[in-house]
Amino acid sequence: MLRKIFNIYEDNEFKVITIFGININIKKHPKEIENLISFIPIKRIRKLILYFDKKLDNVNKNIIDFQKYMEALELARKIHKDTFLKYKDIYTNKDIVLIGNGPTAKNYIRINNAIHIGVNRAFYLENINLDYLFIQDAEVYSLLDESLKKKFNNVIKFYGQIDRRFYDRQITVPEKYYNNNNVYKYILNCQFFQYDHLVYDISSFPLGDFSSVIFPAIQFAFWTNPRRIFLVGCDMTYDGHFYDNKKNALNFNKMMLGWNNVKELNYNYYPDTEIISINPIGLKGMFKDIYTNDSEYTYENGNIFKI
Repeated sequence: MLRKIFNIYEDNEFKVITIFGININIKKHPKEIENLISFIPIKRIRKLILYFDKKLDNVNKNIIDFQKYMEALELARKIHKDTFLKYKDIYTNKDIVLIGNGPTAKNYIRINNAIHIGVNRAFYLENINLDYLFIQDAEVYSLLDESLKKKFNNVIKFYGQIDRRFYDRQITVPEKYYNNNNVYKYILNCQFFQYDHLVYDISSFPLGDFSSVIFPAIQFAFWTNPRRIFLVGCDMTYDGHFYDNKKNALNFNKMMLGWNNVKELNYNYYPDTEIISINPIGLKGMFKDIYTNDSEYTYENGNIFKI
């Protein structure tokens, strides 16, 4: 149905967009337009033509972006029901610990009886038994192989997929990986995509990305409807990871948009779920903050936080 509504093709001169049978011809080389209208003697008309040509370029981009989103939406609806639907509300009244890869993850004191969700290399932490692992990275293949070599068959693994239609570096997972037990895929919005946002119904929509795997993971955590979500190693700093000192090359402005989306999702759909940051740095003050103090957690003023 989508292909009947939208159709795009191009030749050397024009990009032609067909919407409901109506063709829109858009010049591919705006400089040619500028050269052409330079012979028009009235300056105001020249400016007006350039203005509308630029508007057409923006319309073109918006239509193409919308078409990509609809394609991603269709793909997510085919895949996510099998991947996520069965987890709806399964951790009501339980705690979830979401483990990022920031340096402070090393200071985490295990919270017993909590569900542990790790992202990317969180499985390097020897003192934590993960229940779930989200992997999504430009180095996705090496991470997949490493995680599978760990042979933690009881860990449910979710692998993020970005199609080449949405990103210049294709991040898709070969089907051979899904022959393993407890391995599932999910579909992402691209981090540069204008429709990037966090969603309530992860069984039907692509997961918001905001330049970090932590956001698909926290959408899943919300979906299970826990009592509390503890954030570990979500440091929002350039000071490397818990497993190395290599500086981060992250888009923190984009990620902060993501964390603001987390607050909005929390407020609108899961107001009874409390978010608690453990040893926060970049997120300090955004949620409730507690700190590792010897063998227990305390508030900043030193009062003990009771798990």
